[in-house]
Amino acid sequence: MTIGDQFQLSGCNLEEIVRGISDGEFDVRYLENFEYRDELRECCFEAIAGVSAQAFAGRVSHAKVMGHAMDLLRQRYDANAPRGWYPAMKRLRATTEQVAEAPVRKTDSSSERDKRFRVLPEEILTSPWSAIRAIDHDVTREQVNAKDDEEVESALATVAEQRPEIKALFIELAKEMGVPAWWGTALVFVETALTKIAVPHEILLTLRDELRQRVEYRPTKSGRGIRDRL
Repeated sequence: MTIGDQFQLSGCNLEEIVRGISDGEFDVRYLENFEYRDELRECCFEAIAGVSAQAFAGRVSHAKVMGHAMDLLRQRYDANAPRGWYPAMKRLRATTEQVAEAPVRKTDSSSERDKRFRVLPEEILTSPWSAIRAIDHDVTREQVNAKDDEEVESALATVAEQRPEIKALFIELAKEMGVPAWWGTALVFVETALTKIAVPHEILLTLRDELRQRVEYRPTKSGRGIRDRL
């Protein structure tokens, strides 16, 4: 698998792109008031294109793309990356969880590549490719006002350990609906879960409300506006 294969983000909004290239490490709330949103989106795509033919090597490749995008933004627009960008990139570089990918072979089929990065239902609360894990991570950091380099234990994951029926429900729904990768599908997932819980925990309501905000219409600099896709 190449980096280009891994980061097929055409049509995504900035939050989805950055969550993808950062492997869920970057808190996308820092993008809300970032002045150079359109420019950063452009630089992210160009950074991916610049290394698209290279073999994907797990989180170290994520760090490489983030680094290229940061350099392009500075060189082209004399702008710094948003707050939290470098700490996220640093965590990616330092991680011990890098995926050891074999060299790209012509015999690799699309289905074989997909299997390597398929998120299992049991990983819905832990995988960086799960939108449920990503929104849980973002909301928790906001609630505790965590610093850039501060590690926090996600609220939903903690609740799921205390209430096994919630964990079991999420895994069962993930088997039926798949593990959501975008905010839109994550909202549908959480709302479905809420209909099946007699006494929902407060964190589930908080995640639902935050997801509703993220999928709402938002204007861009061009005035056209975008929606998170389902």
